[in-house]
Amino acid sequence: MSDIPAHYFHIALHSAKRKGLRPAAICKALNIDVAKLDDPTSTVTNQEFSNLWRYLWDAMDDEFLGFTQRPCKRGTFATACKLARRSTNFAHFFKEMTRFYTLVDSDIIMSLEAVDDKQALSVVNHAPSYDIQHFSIEYILFYWHRLSCWFSNQKIKPLYAEFAYPEPAHSEVYKLLFQCPIHFNRERNALIFNDNFKDLQPIRSRSELYDFLNSLPDDFLSIPGKDSSLETRIKILILKQSREHLKFPTLEQLADSLHMSRTSLGRKLAAENTSYRHLKELIRRDLTMDKLSRSNMNIADIAQLVGFSESASLNRAFKNWTGLTPQQFRGQKNSNAK
Repeated sequence: MSDIPAHYFHIALHSAKRKGLRPAAICKALNIDVAKLDDPTSTVTNQEFSNLWRYLWDAMDDEFLGFTQRPCKRGTFATACKLARRSTNFAHFFKEMTRFYTLVDSDIIMSLEAVDDKQALSVVNHAPSYDIQHFSIEYILFYWHRLSCWFSNQKIKPLYAEFAYPEPAHSEVYKLLFQCPIHFNRERNALIFNDNFKDLQPIRSRSELYDFLNSLPDDFLSIPGKDSSLETRIKILILKQSREHLKFPTLEQLADSLHMSRTSLGRKLAAENTSYRHLKELIRRDLTMDKLSRSNMNIADIAQLVGFSESASLNRAFKNWTGLTPQQFRGQKNSNAK
């Protein structure tokens, strides 16, 4: 996903303000430009929103961020995932997830149910007056969709999404969130999948789950799972060829490796709404973040690895990518892992 739309940034901070937190102080603590508070069109980067989400989880001790009458204590989602992990298929997995949320007396009720010849992943907020803009409905469906993709290691595309309320002013972001046709004024709030969705298997190991939970919510801002896109093929190809440091072939060399012409490669990348230049930036960014999170390499060595001549150049680029310096990013990751 690209930058987070203004709506979600402002509504999350509005909920924090209702709970007695100060949005300006939060932005300052997270190195988010305070001027964005007065700009209704402002967006934040994925990393900034991820940091905000994590901050509010901790400050409120509420995974539903104040959008329900009864808070959902920090760790509820992780515990539910751990209990449901051994399920043999998604029908049982979501039954176990739903049962756990019912046991903890949650205002949010989720379910996977048959609708005609399809499967509906549904959510209801039994305290709607706490969420008149439907934030909880949107973000929980968003979360559970990505959870499904991650546990099955597949990119699962919904047939369509439906919502039991009129089309809101910010409806343009729904297709970005769910990447499928959207319908309003329906009977339920749900993502609709093919019937075989219920038969998909959670395949992730216990150790993978723990790593995944420790990284939340970072990994939910993109759809996890196997991906056969040209973008992914290029990333894999470049990383395989880059042992001691990143090596980017020319566009002609890359096209030749992929057995296509330069013109065809450019056209296919454009069809995926990207470019080779953009992909190189993403590869540098992702490799830097991975080394900062999962290794003890010093900043100078990481800079050399990803193609910068000095640490200062990496610092400037990383600040542009995430709003943080490499040291700040590593410090946050280490703090969250404790």
